Amino acid sequence: MSLYLSYGKLLIDQLDLAITQKYEEAERFRRTEHLAACKLQKWWKKILLKLKDRKRTRASTMVLGFMRKVVSTKKVELIENHKKTMKLRKQYGKHVTPLQALWRGYYSRKTIMDFYKRKALLEAVVKKNEETRSHLHKMHNLQLRMERWRRHSYMANARKSIHFLISTRAREGIPENVIEKTAEEAAALKRKKRHTVEPLVIVQPLPSPRRYKNYVPPDDIECFGPFRRKESVIEQKKRPLEPTLRVSTSYNITERERKKDKQESWIKCIQKPMKFATASSKCTNYDRTLWGQTEYNPRDFCNKTIRYESQCKNKLPFISQVPVIPLFDRLGKSYAERSKLIK
Repeated sequence: MSLYLSYGKLLIDQLDLAITQKYEEAERFRRTEHLAACKLQKWWKKILLKLKDRKRTRASTMVLGFMRKVVSTKKVELIENHKKTMKLRKQYGKHVTPLQALWRGYYSRKTIMDFYKRKALLEAVVKKNEETRSHLHKMHNLQLRMERWRRHSYMANARKSIHFLISTRAREGIPENVIEKTAEEAAALKRKKRHTVEPLVIVQPLPSPRRYKNYVPPDDIECFGPFRRKESVIEQKKRPLEPTLRVSTSYNITERERKKDKQESWIKCIQKPMKFATASSKCTNYDRTLWGQTEYNPRDFCNKTIRYESQCKNKLPFISQVPVIPLFDRLGKSYAERSKLIK
């Protein structure tokens, strides 16, 4: 009986061992499958992320391209509008310039002979000149004071740094800066009222100018100015408009004269005398005109010789190689002598 029991326990132990082995093997397979599944999930997540990133980048590039197109079109529109406005400005300026010139001439003709208006204008110019001069004096004085203050502060800081570098006096404990002010002294200095800086150049106050607006001199006093008599002043005021030559000239006279001179220079063919190797000799000038210099005629018959003429002293006269003609015996035995006698 005991043998059967021991054999049954052995079978039970073997069965338990087989079951545990199966469980361990199943657990090992499950773990490997779990790891494989985790790796597959990780790989799949990476693929999904890559796809999403690719879609996102494509969408962003598309949006950016659209925005660039919109911005570039706006910039091009602004540039085109600016070009149009500048073109219209030039076009309107060409039309407005003659009108301004005409109005300037009319206004100068109207006010150039009015003595009192011109006098008031000159007085206003003098007043403005004095105001500008006083303002410039003040600005000059302010700049001088600022430069002096900068120099003083620079020297003070330099003295302070040099003092602390050179001084060899040792103190126990924490050294205190003797030159620096305390908090109470700094607050008192801030509360202290600053004094006004007097200018270096004393500018005299301008006298109250006489107001010439709507001012008419009385009849009992003598008129000042270029006209000494009252009748001449009234006659000058009532004189009709007579435009002078300076005002009646056209505003574009210089441009027209320049064009005229250019046309004349083209017609007359004014050129500077130049030396070319294609001439008959190095001493003669090369002329491109029809009746220009030739090999045997050093003097040409064009408008150039009227302004410039060069005689070649080194060139020998032409001697004829043909037999002497009896007709030329009276005048000379060569063409050169004949030409001299004819001249």
